[in-house]
Amino acid sequence: MELKKLNLILKKRILQGTKESVKQGKINEDLSDDILDSVNNIMSGNLDLVDLGHQREDLEKKVAKAIEEGDEEAAALYGTTLDLVKSEEKRVVLGEMYNKSLGAAQGLMSGLDEITGGMGSTILNALTNPISGLIALMLGFAAMQQQ
Repeated sequence: MELKKLNLILKKRILQGTKESVKQGKINEDLSDDILDSVNNIMSGNLDLVDLGHQREDLEKKVAKAIEEGDEEAAALYGTTLDLVKSEEKRVVLGEMYNKSLGAAQGLMSGLDEITGGMGSTILNALTNPISGLIALMLGFAAMQQQ
């Protein structure tokens, strides 16, 4: 499953759990606000790995404190929010790796462009363009239908 989708599922689960816990009187509004602020901050997409690391450390301390105080509900909600941070960290790392790989491929293709008269970048654009993938799937499906 794509990490961004997983993050959205985790966010939804946290929001629903927090609302339900407030409604049942298991947590107070301050805890709810703290968790919702954390979730919105994480999902903003504005945090780099350093910021996410600080967020993770903060949540780990809150989970430990909630466990120490015997507050299972708070520990569970902070724990799920911590899962969201870890997933977002993975998504950011993978995004950075993808961008580096794409940059390296573009550098390689520019060298091939000189040799092939521009075909290198044409091939790269075809491979990285989602529409190309869709067309390839449609052509493959059409070929199967003809058989």
